[in-house]
Amino acid sequence: DQVLPPIVVVQHIPALYVEDLARRLREQTGYTVLPAGDLQPLRDGTAVLAPGDHHLRVVEQFGTLRTKFTDEPPVRGHRPAAEILFESCAALPRPGVACLMTGMGQDGAAGLLRLRTLGWTTLGQDEASCEIYGMPRAARELGAVKHELPLAAIGPWLVANCRRSNGQRPGAAAPTETAPRA
Repeated sequence: DQVLPPIVVVQHIPALYVEDLARRLREQTGYTVLPAGDLQPLRDGTAVLAPGDHHLRVVEQFGTLRTKFTDEPPVRGHRPAAEILFESCAALPRPGVACLMTGMGQDGAAGLLRLRTLGWTTLGQDEASCEIYGMPRAARELGAVKHELPLAAIGPWLVANCRRSNGQRPGAAAPTETAPRA
């Protein structure tokens, strides 16, 4: 039986839209997509969306990856921020896959570079398919992006490269501003 590893999404949207986005993504993808809960265990085959009013970290407790909400100050005006998620991912015991998609500014660029230097596979959405090529551009310019892909290719790439059947599943993080992967 093959499943994707857990997916964590940071989206720059107000908290009141997170449930609607999760429902929409469930309907469009058939994937289990839920608003994240504080200290919620991450499960294979499930994507969680950061709340719109807290940062989201991934922590390991007793061998289980969990979400953790924090009220740290906004990073470059964002809470939740991809930088905070990526910072937490850098402390995890094994590398995974991290992706930056369309969005304004530089949120996540430095964190994505750090993850790449730690052996993570890093993706960035290409300019042609972005509504706003700010975040992926900043990451590409830093050398943080290993694979730059059009939006329509990101989901299939992740399925092809992250699906495992032998229990050796990498972690996955997918910060984005306006277009989470499907």
